[in-house]
Amino acid sequence: MEKNVEWISYLVNMGDLITHFSDLINFQSNIHEASFNELARIYYPKMPDGKRVFQFMEETWNQLVKVINDISLILQTMYKKIPEDNLSN
Repeated sequence: MEKNVEWISYLVNMGDLITHFSDLINFQSNIHEASFNELARIYYPKMPDGKRVFQFMEETWNQLVKVINDISLILQTMYKKIPEDNLSN
């Protein structure tokens, strides 16, 4: 359990470092004017093509699910083609 906590803490710290303190190439943030007339920097992670990170991750997840479903259909089709006498072995 303690090893898991260390691992999770390491990942969270790494994410914080990238999100809050990094000068990554093409990692963009937006500047908004606060209600008290001072500038505040608010970070909205974006990909180089301008997509928000959440949108990129959602698209990636959906593509991964599609690949898994497609592979599942292929495997089912292949399984149905195996002669029954070979399945009992």
